[in-house]
Amino acid sequence: MNQKNKLILQMSLSAASLAAIIHLLTRSFQVAIAGHHMNGHEPSMPETNDWVMNLLAFLPFAAWIIAILLYRRDRNHVQIPLLNALSLTLSSFSVIAGAGGAVEFHFSIFMVIAIVAYYERISLIVVMTVLFAVQHVAGLYLFPTYVFGTKDYTIGMVAIHAVFLLLTSLATILQIANKLMVMKGVDEQNQESKQLFETIVGQLTETSEQLREVTAGLVDKSGHTAESINGIAAAVNQLTSGLASQTADSRRSMNDMNQMSDEMNGMNGAFQSVAHNAKLSRHTADEGSRHIEHTIEQMDDVTRALDSMSSSVIALSGKSDQIGAFVDIISAMAEQTKLLALNASIEAARAGEQGKGFAVVAGEIRKLSNLSGESAYSIKEVLEGVQHSVRECAEWTEACVARTRTMIDSIGQTNSSFKHIVNQIHIVEEQVLQAAASSAQVAAGTRLVSLTMDEMAQFSVDSLEETKVIGRLTEKQVELTDHLADTCARLLLLSERIDQLISKIGQ
Repeated sequence: MNQKNKLILQMSLSAASLAAIIHLLTRSFQVAIAGHHMNGHEPSMPETNDWVMNLLAFLPFAAWIIAILLYRRDRNHVQIPLLNALSLTLSSFSVIAGAGGAVEFHFSIFMVIAIVAYYERISLIVVMTVLFAVQHVAGLYLFPTYVFGTKDYTIGMVAIHAVFLLLTSLATILQIANKLMVMKGVDEQNQESKQLFETIVGQLTETSEQLREVTAGLVDKSGHTAESINGIAAAVNQLTSGLASQTADSRRSMNDMNQMSDEMNGMNGAFQSVAHNAKLSRHTADEGSRHIEHTIEQMDDVTRALDSMSSSVIALSGKSDQIGAFVDIISAMAEQTKLLALNASIEAARAGEQGKGFAVVAGEIRKLSNLSGESAYSIKEVLEGVQHSVRECAEWTEACVARTRTMIDSIGQTNSSFKHIVNQIHIVEEQVLQAAASSAQVAAGTRLVSLTMDEMAQFSVDSLEETKVIGRLTEKQVELTDHLADTCARLLLLSERIDQLISKIGQ
């Protein structure tokens, strides 16, 4: 509206100035500037009052001055278009009157209507049409010389003027109305397009912001995930090394237990042999009591048998000590296995959901270690009983040897000594049988421990294979995490580009 007011003000001033120039030429210099008057006669200035002509020349400037004052106060003042239309209409009045009502200057009506049509306001065209109609009616009945240049202008000619004025105004009004209707549709479409555009830009901005937040969260989480997976991979590698070492230790322990079982079987055979010899000695003593003449020979046999038994007892004592060492080793291994199982449980707990399988395996290993420790403790108790029996057997053997030598020295006491020897041999036989039974139990327990160690070794091998598989899966997960981090970085860059594009669109 500011630009329109500025342009129409310039045109209004030009129209008012044109009217003043025409007044100056026709009134001061008596210049004939028209070809014909409205009645068709040769032009001549009609009789007019100077003050009316001066008023008609001044009124366009008066309306223009009021409009320019309003324009300086407010360039978009609502009254400026009406004042401009009034100034242009009065300028047309002044031009027609200044030209003596010449027909050529009546065309100024269409000029000012065309100028005011620039405002695209139907009300202004209506006001101007009414003013021109009033001018022609007043000119026909009151001031014919100011409008038509003659007093005998017919009403038919006025009607023709009115028809063309109305047609021109109506055509202009229709054009303005159609243009306003089209412009309204265009404005509505522009408004809808603007709203749609603003909605799209807002959605793009919101989507870009969400994309940036999600991408930043993914980058952060992928970093934490990579760190966690690397920690899991390190724990898996450490667990793999521990399982490999435990497998090797289990195999060595199994071999030691098999060897100990073989030795216990040999010791059991020795006990059976000792029991058999004791039985023979008892029969020999019975025969010696019947055959006193063979006492010396039988005593020599007894002495040799006792010596052999003493050697066997000494050997049994040494084997018992070896068994005790093996049992200590088993106990130490059980404790070490408990520690390994505890460490595996801790690492599994750190691994979270992916470590539940390790937690179950660690629990089974801990149960097996507890069972091994209890078996070792039972073996140790049995072994202590065997060692106690061996010591007692050694003591009795020494006593028998001493008595046998005494019997050799004191043949007179042979009968009573033989009875005592029979009793002692019988006791020795029972103890040896007990020792043999204990040895068999120890051998059976050793075989059970060996089987358990074999199962533990196999379990360690299986766990080692599963751990290797998990290690490979962890490496693949690390690769996927790295790929995810790269994808997040590309998404973040894309979000920044979208923000830049939205900023350019907003500008």
